[in-house]
Amino acid sequence: MKNPFKSHQETEVVGSDSIQDEDDQWAGFQPQQPFQFNGTDPGPESRTLHVQYQDYWNHHTTIRVLDTDQTTVIYTVDARYRKPQMTIRSNSNDGEVATVDFHCLTTRIDIRLHGRALSLESSGFMKTQYSYASPELGGEKMTWTPRKKLDDLNMVLLNGQGLAIARYKPNYKGPKRGGSMEMLAPCLTSGAMMEEVIVMCLAVTHYKESQRITVAITAAT
Repeated sequence: MKNPFKSHQETEVVGSDSIQDEDDQWAGFQPQQPFQFNGTDPGPESRTLHVQYQDYWNHHTTIRVLDTDQTTVIYTVDARYRKPQMTIRSNSNDGEVATVDFHCLTTRIDIRLHGRALSLESSGFMKTQYSYASPELGGEKMTWTPRKKLDDLNMVLLNGQGLAIARYKPNYKGPKRGGSMEMLAPCLTSGAMMEEVIVMCLAVTHYKESQRITVAITAAT
């Protein structure tokens, strides 16, 4: 099957935070095909957003989600050490979209998305997979799972049929830590669906990043 992500891979340029794919074979994950063209409106096949940390090594920092142009900020995240560890706001109206709580004694992540309580439950080897029941898809199980054994931040989002509909690739090269999030057409059926995918991705990635930061700081002291 043709890899729809490969056809939309961005070209990396000098000084860019774009990330070239190191594994276009998807390590056994089958990507969801884009929606078929109906002859009138082709619609978007994919959309790539960029995540940037303002001060990566600070437990209280700002995370920005940039649009495809890597300039327009569409979401701003206030990340901190205490609960809620994340407050996600939309830059279009400065309204609160979601809050995210991490816990000391469990790897579960609790989210309140527009007032609705949701949970990301960990599973798999080393508890690196995170699943939740999608409210926009009637409770369908969605799972963020690592693509690479040695880098659990390099992830794909699998739908209930086991097809990859989004992916997150961390950026370790540029001056700003973060990554890119690419969503295929099933994530773009509505603004609410896209927002759900973005919030869940941010929650999982920042939880994993915060664990790495804590380990690194502890080892250095």
